[in-house]
Amino acid sequence: MKTRIVVTVDPAQLGRIDEVAQSLTRAGMTVDQILSTTGIITGSADHGQTSALGAMPGIASVEPDGDVQIPPDGPQ
Repeated sequence: MKTRIVVTVDPAQLGRIDEVAQSLTRAGMTVDQILSTTGIITGSADHGQTSALGAMPGIASVEPDGDVQIPPDGPQ
């Protein structure tokens, strides 16, 4: 089963982020977005792949993608 993940690219590799994304794809990740400015790649991969993806050259971290909820303005 695939899980949504967020990959942080090593800051020293930001100039190669497209190449890093291609490497992730070859390793089995489905890449959805490449956020070049922030060094983030989002997508999905099999749950068992996340450790291997995190060990790839140019990768700083691999974390599960989570929902962020912002509370409405005003007193509650």
